[in-house]
Amino acid sequence: MRKNMLIGALGMMAMLLSACSMENTENREEIVVVEEIAPTIVPADTDEKEMAADSPAGDEKEENVKTEENSVLPDAEPEEQSSVSDESPDTYRELYMQVVTETEGDAVIFSLVYLDNDDIPELVVCDRGYGIYSIYTVKNGKAFCMVDAMTTVEMTYFERKGVISQFARWNGGGDEGGYGWYYYQVSTDKALADGDLPTLHFTYDATYDEEGNWTGEGVTKYYHMDQEIDEVAYQQMMNDLGIVEGKENVLTDNALGKAEMLDQLG
Repeated sequence: MRKNMLIGALGMMAMLLSACSMENTENREEIVVVEEIAPTIVPADTDEKEMAADSPAGDEKEENVKTEENSVLPDAEPEEQSSVSDESPDTYRELYMQVVTETEGDAVIFSLVYLDNDDIPELVVCDRGYGIYSIYTVKNGKAFCMVDAMTTVEMTYFERKGVISQFARWNGGGDEGGYGWYYYQVSTDKALADGDLPTLHFTYDATYDEEGNWTGEGVTKYYHMDQEIDEVAYQQMMNDLGIVEGKENVLTDNALGKAEMLDQLG
């Protein structure tokens, strides 16, 4: 009987050991092994750009940036360089030489004056036999006629003011006759010619009594663009144009003949 009890106890122990083994197996299947990964520590002084450069994506971005900087658009055209003005201080010489060469007449004389306010002188052509004046300047690399064959007893100019003055007389002129001064502004927009309206002018006419004797007086009238104005307004406009009576210059002062002018220009 003891023998049977011992055998039964041994069997029970074997069953318990088998059950524990199965339970441990089930527990092992439910266990998940977690691998600890150490975090990447970036030094404080490391630049973000260096981090990007260390990665393949960073290399690709940097390469793309360099490619865009070095690329040239196929349709891009070079910028136009600023053109140099043809009206340089020496351009006028050859142009004026051509004008002088083509001008005919034994009584023709030439002079160079500074009429407008630049470094290029103007060429004056005067036919003394007929009192005809022409003035040339340089425009767009060509000789431009500013004053085209104006006829007058005398023509003067105001240096670097762009103003010429024309003298006329009638009834013998002087205090017992009549005379006038006519002021024109020159430009490269249009050539002045006989019959053009002056900017300013005044006229003087001597007065006579019923018997035809000069009274010793005369009447002076002032005009702006052919409209009569008073003397005060006239003088103000003269000042605005830089016109000072007595400060004008004769266009033919220091004039030269054709050969001499060609030598000076050449």
